[in-house]
Amino acid sequence: MGCVFGAVLAWGVHVLQWSSPPLHGVTPDSLPQGAKLDSFGRLLDWPAKPVVECPGASPTRWVLLTLGQSNAANHASRRTAAIGGRAVYNYANGRCYEAASPLLGATGTGGEPWSALGHQLVDRGHASSVVLIPVAVAGSAIAMWAPGGVLHPMLLAELAALPGQLRPTHVLWVQGEADFALGTSADAYRAGFFRLLKSLRDAGVAAPVYAAVSTRCVVQAPWSAANPVA
Repeated sequence: MGCVFGAVLAWGVHVLQWSSPPLHGVTPDSLPQGAKLDSFGRLLDWPAKPVVECPGASPTRWVLLTLGQSNAANHASRRTAAIGGRAVYNYANGRCYEAASPLLGATGTGGEPWSALGHQLVDRGHASSVVLIPVAVAGSAIAMWAPGGVLHPMLLAELAALPGQLRPTHVLWVQGEADFALGTSADAYRAGFFRLLKSLRDAGVAAPVYAAVSTRCVVQAPWSAANPVA
């Protein structure tokens, strides 16, 4: 069993729930042929990922920047397959791919919630197309994402490389299990999050940010729903 997360994403979609293992070392030796990792362990390539044309700008196109740790990355037990004609894309490396687990731009080789969310948004008429831009690293703490943290320059570089027509319309932040385990105080977590938020704004990301309450990991005991990070 791994970390468990559930959240309502405020657009009339169902509660999303999934389980994922804690950070485990995905190494080049454990990857299938053709898969590649960056220095943070994020997937740069995966076998049989078809490159497709990115969708054009539209008032009903959603561009979701998904940030955080393993529950935001590819560490769920069930993968989501691509659905042809569903207009859900994974943007990475300057190209668009059909959205399917594992998503490029995040650690892990398992499943993730974002492809299924994209399918729901299109199916229910909330969006004509959905572009997923994952930037997620398993086991990462808030201090790693905030300015001065090891992941912050990587995040800024990813944002700077986005083409103007793919500026995020929504930011989904799913992180907190690592800080529960570290005993991060409420004040320290809040300060780190708002420093991160300011850096997103300074980088030109004006989209609303939806922060999930994500602190539970089955391997962490004892756990209480009422904890400083939550």
